[in-house]
Amino acid sequence: MISAILLAAGESRRMGRLKQLLPFGPKTVIETCLDALLASQVSEIIVVLGHRHREIQSHIEHLPVKVVINEHYAQGMSSSVICGVRAISSSARAALIAVVDQPLVTPDIINRLIEAYRNSEKKIVIPAYRGRGGHPIIIDIAFRQNILAIDPERGLRQIVYSHPQDVLRVDVETDAVIQNMNTWADYQRLLERISSSMKE
Repeated sequence: MISAILLAAGESRRMGRLKQLLPFGPKTVIETCLDALLASQVSEIIVVLGHRHREIQSHIEHLPVKVVINEHYAQGMSSSVICGVRAISSSARAALIAVVDQPLVTPDIINRLIEAYRNSEKKIVIPAYRGRGGHPIIIDIAFRQNILAIDPERGLRQIVYSHPQDVLRVDVETDAVIQNMNTWADYQRLLERISSSMKE
């Protein structure tokens, strides 16, 4: 089974507002991300919360996901990755690590990565758009101890760069995998994209 970990613990400092709960289409950003994961082939979903976790959790408690709280979220994304990996099922073969600031990622993209992982002997699967790697990323459970010991400054790149022979890059036709929603301008740009797509 593939366990998904959605990283949603950050403080949204550059955004200036809590990005997880910003409106995105008919739902919030975090609900949009979770809808994509729920519609995919992942077997379980772990949501890592931290900053204002009670407020965020109240918006997703109706969904069939497991919420874990990263008390050390201020230490950065790596602390949330570790928190999420610790919470996945013992029967998981791999972890699909997604980020909450990529609400354009669809179930089709997620499933394409899962199929690539299942059909390959590679243990790390990364989506790539025009040569640029993005998220979500799949990491085999064989690297569990490596993940739990990652350097906070280098994050998952440390594992990727240390095991190039285990990496499979999957080309995708959309830049959704590299579109990070860090600032208010980023958010407005993504809103314009979904507005345009709904009109087509």
